[in-house]
Amino acid sequence: MESRKQEHRARDYSYQLTVTFDDLIWCYEHYLDTIDDVSAYLEITPAYFWQAIDCYRRKLGSIFKYHGYLFDLKHGIDLVRY
Repeated sequence: MESRKQEHRARDYSYQLTVTFDDLIWCYEHYLDTIDDVSAYLEITPAYFWQAIDCYRRKLGSIFKYHGYLFDLKHGIDLVRY
């Protein structure tokens, strides 16, 4: 059981390193507005991108603030500068 928890933590950590909030903000500011565009920029698959977003939903909820941006992960990913 402990090895499963460690694997889960390691996977979540990998998502957080690969798909950072700063990367998502950069994509937003540079008009990369499709999942395919963002995934290509990050050099990951769209499936991996969605797994990372699911990780953030679990940890932070669907709506949260980060460095002057409101992230809404309810129906995909939406960013608004506030």
